[in-house]
Amino acid sequence: MPGLTKLKPGEARHLVQIQRRRLQTAAFGEQVEIWDTVCETYAAIRSLSGREFFAAQQVMSTATHEIKMRWPCDMTVRDRIKFGQRAFDIVNITNIAERNIELILTCVEHGLTPAP
Repeated sequence: MPGLTKLKPGEARHLVQIQRRRLQTAAFGEQVEIWDTVCETYAAIRSLSGREFFAAQQVMSTATHEIKMRWPCDMTVRDRIKFGQRAFDIVNITNIAERNIELILTCVEHGLTPAP
């Protein structure tokens, strides 16, 4: 497919977690955001270059990274990718050739609060 590059062998070297958000009621009745790991897989994480960043912003606000992976599990743009102490909100999911084999995620990086 023009414009979409396939994942090359050895390129997926970052072990990432796909996480899904849920709300839990805390002791005083307030809602607390909890992120559960749905699955783990290896992925290729790449920062968008200046031109790609500009083009991505035209469609997807402030996209900063592209993450390529083999199809690990069902996911939506409400999920996030966690890599070490980094978190990436998913802005767009491209299912290459609609074959459920490879995905390209356009993401926005944000920091995680360190665990106490």
